[in-house]
Amino acid sequence: IIQDLRSNNRTLDNFRFVLDHRLQQLMEERGPITKHIEDLENFIHKMYEELVQEGNTQKEKDRNMIGKDEKIAALTSEVTKSRNQLRDKERYISSFKRELAVLVSMTVPKDLEDGVKLCYKKFVRGEKAHRGKAANPTAYKDKAKSATALIKEAGDGSASSSSESGF
Repeated sequence: IIQDLRSNNRTLDNFRFVLDHRLQQLMEERGPITKHIEDLENFIHKMYEELVQEGNTQKEKDRNMIGKDEKIAALTSEVTKSRNQLRDKERYISSFKRELAVLVSMTVPKDLEDGVKLCYKKFVRGEKAHRGKAANPTAYKDKAKSATALIKEAGDGSASSSSESGF
């Protein structure tokens, strides 16, 4: 029985030696795997930090974009307002030019004086000028045409008829 026990003990020692050797091999293999896992964990951590940083950068870009969109909208509104003001001023200038053209074509001194007064009230004072019969441009043109015709007749006829027309 002692012999059997010794034999069992040797067998068990051999098994223990083999198992210890195998355990040591597994531990040696485990070292690089553990290092690889640590490297992967560090890589994941760096990627996560980079992702968070990119997210923050994107949020900042979005905020900047919104600010720039608001600025564009404000500037567009300002441009529209400026264009409208420019258009109104151009209309005002055109109206003034038309009135001056009508005044220049007038030949009757009284109508010219009334027209200048009305233009002064309208364009300098900014009042609504109330005109009489000769206030509208077609009436001015009609009077101008008739005055021009009288002047031509006077130039063809005698000098006394030009004094009657007011010149």
